[in-house]
Amino acid sequence: VAWTALGRWRAAPVAPPPVSRPVVEARFAHVEGAPPIIAAPSSPVPSVPGAQRAALFAQVRRDDGEARAYGRAHAAHFVTDAPAEALGLWDAYLSRYPRGAFAPEARFNRALCLLRLGRRAEALAALRPFAAGELGGYRQHEAATLIDWTSPAP
Repeated sequence: VAWTALGRWRAAPVAPPPVSRPVVEARFAHVEGAPPIIAAPSSPVPSVPGAQRAALFAQVRRDDGEARAYGRAHAAHFVTDAPAEALGLWDAYLSRYPRGAFAPEARFNRALCLLRLGRRAEALAALRPFAAGELGGYRQHEAATLIDWTSPAP
């Protein structure tokens, strides 16, 4: 209301000056608890010519069967809420694409289905590689939390 009363909201927009990296760093340097500023790369990312870009996309899309298989399992798990069906679909995906693009997430989701179905021993066995960091730390915290949560109390 104060800005409206003063008429400041009607001021013509002014384009800000181009911001360089040092200005951005200086702007946030005084904020307590702010994450550290990561320096931008000194050289720009090279552009990919059109034909080369098309070839890269063709390579990525060459097997959309993997994406469809993952999508079916994901839908059964998270949309339809059918853990038994999802477990079968996760197993089918992993048997066909053991090193697929979505394999780590499929393995984790498979363990979740096992937990939901009450198959705790199998679920814990499936979660241990995640918790141990064998997948590069992927879902490590979540797996360790699930293992602690589902393990019997001493």
